[in-house]
Formats: sequence, structure tokens, C-alpha cells
Amino acid sequence: MIILAERSKRISLFDSDKIKEVNPETLSLFHKYERDMSIRELSPNTIQQYTCDLSQWFVFIHDNQFNVS
Repeated sequence: MIILAERSKRISLFDSDKIKEVNPETLSLFHKYERDMSIRELSPNTIQQYTCDLSQWFVFIHDNQFNVS
């Protein structure tokens, strides 16, 4: 007898429509963080990667944590 395990729900890495629906307070804090990174003179690649990672995280929060800041 073979028992098949259920697959986990697929995690979307980025959704441009959902990023527009992210909690406004979260986006405001994120924009402050972007300014802080530029003031600290982080490299453009670092800022871009942080932005990408955080955008993915915001979509995850939108889908799984009720879009709470």
C-alpha cells in the first residue's frame, strides 16, 4: 500500500497586483527603509535585492497573514 502525501500550498514569489494591495502602513515603512538604505550608501545591487526580497515577503503576508502590518 502506497500513501501519497499532500503537497504544500504553492508560494507565489511575486505578484504585481497583490503588491498594490499591501497594507499602506507597511509600504510607508518600506519606503522609509529604502531612503535609509540610500542614505547609508548601500550599493544599488544590495538595495535592489532587499527590495525584491521584501516584496516577496509582503505578498506572502498578504496571502497568509491577513495583510497586517
